[in-house]
Amino acid sequence: MVEGMKPSVFYNSDPTYEKATTNIKRESQKTEAEVKNFFEEIRKCRHIIDSLNQCKIQYEMDMISLKATRYDKDRVSGGRTSDLSDMVIAFEEKMKTFEELRISELNKYGDMRTKGFKLISLLSEKDGIFKSILIDRYFLCQPWGIIANSHHFAYKYCVDLGSLGIRKIAEKINIRNNQEF
Repeated sequence: MVEGMKPSVFYNSDPTYEKATTNIKRESQKTEAEVKNFFEEIRKCRHIIDSLNQCKIQYEMDMISLKATRYDKDRVSGGRTSDLSDMVIAFEEKMKTFEELRISELNKYGDMRTKGFKLISLLSEKDGIFKSILIDRYFLCQPWGIIANSHHFAYKYCVDLGSLGIRKIAEKINIRNNQEF
């Protein structure tokens, strides 16, 4: 306490008390940031999977057009001589590594999704609106505007509800961690 200040009714002169309250607040904010980062990671992983699925569709269309090439027409002079089967094989080899990446992302997403639903299940039954908003945002990858419209809330209020849901999950995690010790 600063010299000359009058202690308030709630002031505790013990310096360890002030440090403990500061540490508890810092720890709860840290947990909240970790939960938010985890849910953002789920969202990012879902976007990657969607992009990879689009690439797969594009690959299939490219293969169809590659196989549709007609060789019974007259050859253009100066053109490169190559066999269609060589091109198809080379294209499929490149896509095998792509497919392995897609499968690994799907596995990662499945694990993260399971853990994410466990975190959401920490919310009580009366916190159903938080569950719904968090699922829409982080598992279905919907933008805040669409979520706000579907729940008939203002945009800012919907974002605040999402943040409050994450804060409640972090509080539940902190309570569970404190009970273990």
